[in-house]
Amino acid sequence: MYKVFINDKPLFFAQKKQQLDAVEKVEFYKYESSAEFYSKISRLQKNMLICLISNRPKESIKDFFKEYCFITAAGGVVQNNTNQLLFIYRNNVWDLPKGKIEKNEDEKTAAVREVEEECGLKGPIITNDLISTYHTYERNGQLYLKKTYWFVMSYAKEHSLVPQIEEGITKVKWVNTKKLKSYIENSYGTIKSVIAEFLIKN
Repeated sequence: MYKVFINDKPLFFAQKKQQLDAVEKVEFYKYESSAEFYSKISRLQKNMLICLISNRPKESIKDFFKEYCFITAAGGVVQNNTNQLLFIYRNNVWDLPKGKIEKNEDEKTAAVREVEEECGLKGPIITNDLISTYHTYERNGQLYLKKTYWFVMSYAKEHSLVPQIEEGITKVKWVNTKKLKSYIENSYGTIKSVIAEFLIKN
């Protein structure tokens, strides 16, 4: 099962309805490849949770968003020796460090680089793959579909946190896992998914 966040609300793509048994009040539609179907789902998705059923959900995502420019990014859920998690504050929202994958760069290298650049750290260590998320946004009239690869990282050093101001980041903070709620409430749907997956696996 996949979910793509559109205006911070998930649109699900799955092979079987049973994959969403844990999600309440979902409307199911068999996937169709047409502009009319796209328009219909786009309207409905504003008011309800929608799941598109397809034998090949990943390919259906590409088809559904074929008018979008596809980009890839990578980021990390960074944990220190006291089990605190690293958050950044950008555009009045708490977020996790992440950024676009550069040409000829692999996902893990990009994730480490972005954490270092956005937070001022040196040498965070990837310990596990975590999850991939999808979300859409619009910039200068162009629609984008972004896939972000997430990794669990550890950081054992004592190091001052330095926000990357030129990227709009005004704060970088270690957050105790027992105090995550207030930060998650002021975050994006994709970030909530990432943190939920991290808490399940760690």
